[in-house]
Amino acid sequence: MQAMSGNTNDTKAFTEVTKHHISCLKAAQNSRYFVADAALYSEEAITSLHKQKQHFITRVPLTLKEAKQQLRNVNTHQLQPFTEGYAGCWIESNYGGIPQRWLLLSSTAARNVKHRLSRKTPSNQRKKS
Repeated sequence: MQAMSGNTNDTKAFTEVTKHHISCLKAAQNSRYFVADAALYSEEAITSLHKQKQHFITRVPLTLKEAKQQLRNVNTHQLQPFTEGYAGCWIESNYGGIPQRWLLLSSTAARNVKHRLSRKTPSNQRKKS
């Protein structure tokens, strides 16, 4: 929402602002999915969204025990190519008692960075040599 100029006709300005605001509220109300970052993903938050019958899309944080376990259990042959450099697979989850589908993505670029970093020798080990 924008601030209105003090030099405009209030009646006309309020009419326009009200139309725009109501239009935005209706669009948000009709939104099928709620999209947020990983901070949304807690048992309490997703339970609340589920009770309101609100679909959501977010990244599952790897700080969750179930996320780490799912990641360890995936075999590379389960991953299907999506686009150049990316592959993934759907995983069923029931975290927080809420049935969900998680999309596990693998990136060639991320694997290469991880591989390069794991091959580097820490600086404190080089000093000992």
